[in-house]
Amino acid sequence: MNLDENLKRYISDDYVTRLKFIYRQSDPVGALKRWDEIVKRRKDISTSVNLLDQNGDKLWFVNLPIFGTSLDNLEYAAQYDIPDVVKHITNWEDKSHEMIIDEAFNSSVIEGAVSTRKRTSEMLKKREKPKNHSELMIYNNYEAMIYILEKTDEPLSEETFVKLHKIITEQTLSEEDITEKYRDDDVEVKDMSNNRSIYHAPPAKDVQWMMDDLFKFINEDTPELHPIIKACIIHFYLVYIHPFFDGNGRTTRAFTVLYLLKHGFNFFKYLSISTAIRKEKSKYYKAIEDCEKHPTDLTYFIKNQIELMQNGIKDLLKDLRMEISKFIINKWFDRKGIVLSARQMKEIYSFAKKKNNYTSIEEYRKKYKVSYETARRDLASLNDLDLFKKVKISRKFVYKFDFNEFCEFVFKDMREENIEI
Repeated sequence: MNLDENLKRYISDDYVTRLKFIYRQSDPVGALKRWDEIVKRRKDISTSVNLLDQNGDKLWFVNLPIFGTSLDNLEYAAQYDIPDVVKHITNWEDKSHEMIIDEAFNSSVIEGAVSTRKRTSEMLKKREKPKNHSELMIYNNYEAMIYILEKTDEPLSEETFVKLHKIITEQTLSEEDITEKYRDDDVEVKDMSNNRSIYHAPPAKDVQWMMDDLFKFINEDTPELHPIIKACIIHFYLVYIHPFFDGNGRTTRAFTVLYLLKHGFNFFKYLSISTAIRKEKSKYYKAIEDCEKHPTDLTYFIKNQIELMQNGIKDLLKDLRMEISKFIINKWFDRKGIVLSARQMKEIYSFAKKKNNYTSIEEYRKKYKVSYETARRDLASLNDLDLFKKVKISRKFVYKFDFNEFCEFVFKDMREENIEI
């Protein structure tokens, strides 16, 4: 069957699912035949993987055109050790510890833990004893992240993977879910909102040989596979096998981080995979479901993971730019003899994330829990220094401030005066 030009784009450029493709067609019956041809064409240009599904068929994926630029960007980021870039500006190592806390918190919340980021930080930094099951999940995840950071110079072994699971599930499993190694019974994944079965994992008898194949794949030389894509395949296959009764998701995400760190992607010391996933949780689970509905096609999941990593890198770079901006602005203030309170400095930096570029006395008062007179005095002081500009909008006065414009002015002024940054 020959595909017309309008359908060829579905081979790789517009990688939609079967359902979405049929929905777009005016002739649903004929669309089924066209879909079969599209899948065939996709397989013709695909890369196969030495891993099998439950039916004994090889997994495969299409190296989409959009992967090229995305992988180049991730590869470029991997070349730099972020602390070396900014070590003279700020203690960026603190960011690494914050990532560990973020990963511990968000990976647990994805799996149902109930807590807050503030409480998590307090518990982990003070090394307090967990008070409930949710906090124990988070604490275990924290210990697991510490463990993998100590294992980056060692081979990726099944022993390390099983140990990681034991750390993550310490004292959180019900008695019937505790096993020496992998699960010894069949399982199904259910949608907790309606108790509907959404996935039947491979039979227990198949878990060991599938895990054997996986570790052979992990440790074999695969120059045709980019390390990021290989990490995505490992991630998916672990979710697919579902080797334990509980703790599969948390163990998989931690192990994926370990794989990426071992292969030189050091920015994952500062970037939490689970934080990126939690922000787009529904898309993450849909990508897994799309792969299961389109047997052996890993492309949907790989595409999702690369997009999540890119989003995470963007957030990380925003944080980095903010740290650098703070350092330069503080240096500029010192040089100009400008002394501001911690509250005023906090207000200046808050504009980096504000949707609008103004504040009012009342908004400031509520935000910092101060009196009206204190709020008025703080903002008037910023206005007198020509940092904020007092203007009238409708019938009330507000104080305008453009953080990006201010940064450009400060950077330019420092350069013109040949001030070393």
